[in-house]
Amino acid sequence: MPLRALLREIPLTQCMCQCICQSPTEKFTVEAGPGDNDNTFKVAVYSPPPPLPPPPSGPTLLTQSRMLMAHDAAMAYAGYASGRVAGVGCYQWKTQAFNGSAPFMGKAGASPSGFSSLLDCGVRALDLRLTKGGPCASKGIGQVCMHHSENKIDDQTFESELTTIVAWAKRNPTELVLLKLVPDNEGAPAAIQAALDTHSIASVTNYSLESCYVEATWTLDFARQKAEMPGGGRILATWAPATSNGQPADNSCVDDNFVPSIAFDPKNTEKSFEALWSYANETVSRQNRSHHFQELQLMWQSAVTFKLFAEDYPLDALDEQPFKYGNLKSTQESGINARVVAEIGGIHGPGMNLVKMNDICMHGLEVAKVLGTHVTSQQEESCVATCGGVNPKNTCVSHS
Repeated sequence: MPLRALLREIPLTQCMCQCICQSPTEKFTVEAGPGDNDNTFKVAVYSPPPPLPPPPSGPTLLTQSRMLMAHDAAMAYAGYASGRVAGVGCYQWKTQAFNGSAPFMGKAGASPSGFSSLLDCGVRALDLRLTKGGPCASKGIGQVCMHHSENKIDDQTFESELTTIVAWAKRNPTELVLLKLVPDNEGAPAAIQAALDTHSIASVTNYSLESCYVEATWTLDFARQKAEMPGGGRILATWAPATSNGQPADNSCVDDNFVPSIAFDPKNTEKSFEALWSYANETVSRQNRSHHFQELQLMWQSAVTFKLFAEDYPLDALDEQPFKYGNLKSTQESGINARVVAEIGGIHGPGMNLVKMNDICMHGLEVAKVLGTHVTSQQEESCVATCGGVNPKNTCVSHS
């Protein structure tokens, strides 16, 4: 259908590549992209779903509370520099994408920070991979460095940015923030604990080499009490040590429910989404898992997605960037986050807990609201400002 014809039928309040439309009875989103010829567009209409049904009656367990989680949250601070497919950098590892001129880019302890911006965008759980020492440790701002695989953050430390999370929590004292801590070298647990102790941040269970078991006493109300810091605000930590291949160790308190085959095939879109929704429904339907936090990874797994892109575009696979694949690029071009908004209202079960996503600037606010998160108008305005607009496609150099 020609886009022009469709738009004549719908009163629009805003129209760009994405249109936020208002009918007399509902608000919905129209996304348009190239069609089969130069004169047509493929148009997808997404009506925001109703909020998820409430949990079963009785006290809600913390491990069954719905929160939006930012995958590898520290990547909010990573730059957009170019690189090669065979190497590292933005294309392979950057998972969160704010405006390249956001005030925290290249600056420690900024206000807003990368983490406070994620929280403003509706995130309530931060996924953090941490080491003692690294490229950040010589800056005099802390000794715990943040990374996603080989993409290491140079200009900020866990300590410098934890201060900004604490400040956000104090400004929003009714909100509960969860830190998922993945210590990635031998000295990390003690160094991370020292940073938590500075702010009197409690852990659901203390770091231990023994198997983690989250007791049923950890209801949401109990967690909110334990999370309250002396100066106000609520933050809790949970430990999630990993094995050498990145999978949760026996002493992790978080089941990441990672399935590497959940990947985006650019030449078989619907099959990719069918696999994603099947994974989602199976994961949240599992019983007797409340002794651990449960992640629902509504994102494309990078290793297999990269392989599929290389197979689909073999002539480009070894080119210097811009290569067709990118973690952010596949998220944005597949429209996965918009599809999550449309589908998540129908995904529910006892394992619905931490909804883990890439590129929170793309539809993260909408997902958070469906999950029941309270986002103030001031937070939403700050989110849009640091993202650089409503659902912007911020991506790596030469991918823009």
